[in-house]
Amino acid sequence: MSVLLENGIYDAVFNGQASVYESTAGNLTVCFEVLVGDVVRKAFCALFMKKGTEINERQIEKLAAIFPDWNKDDPSWFLEPENIKDKQCEVRIENDTDANGQTWSNVKDIAAVGKSTEAGYGEGMPASMDKKALQAKYGAKFRAAAAKTGQPIKPSGGNGKKNKAEKEIPADPAGAEG
Repeated sequence: MSVLLENGIYDAVFNGQASVYESTAGNLTVCFEVLVGDVVRKAFCALFMKKGTEINERQIEKLAAIFPDWNKDDPSWFLEPENIKDKQCEVRIENDTDANGQTWSNVKDIAAVGKSTEAGYGEGMPASMDKKALQAKYGAKFRAAAAKTGQPIKPSGGNGKKNKAEKEIPADPAGAEG
């Protein structure tokens, strides 16, 4: 049975072992072995997502912060043990339980030393977007999504007057009915 670690952020060191492969989902992934104290854990870092069609810029930037000598264009660089061995990082450990009731301590995220709180975990909350910027970028998308679910849509602004499309159609002046 494997050693369980408490959920949290830990200092870790790369032991020099890595594998670069295409996952069953078709994503280019680097698997590193890291030492958390004297416990070995695997850290999986997807470099491409969505079946290899979308680059994972966030993950690449995290790895570049850990490995400043990496040029960010050749993942085979990680396969040379001397490039990664003894590099320090921080890992976020979370325990998961499988269908059989077995609990495992998994590396959920990896970051450069001192950068774990910037990655959106650790102490404190990540900085929020400005309200105006948030509304400008996502407001229309949320209104459109609300319309699909049948929720009433509030106008984003305006003066409350009816526009041309909303005005009543006048009755036929000749009085003819259809």
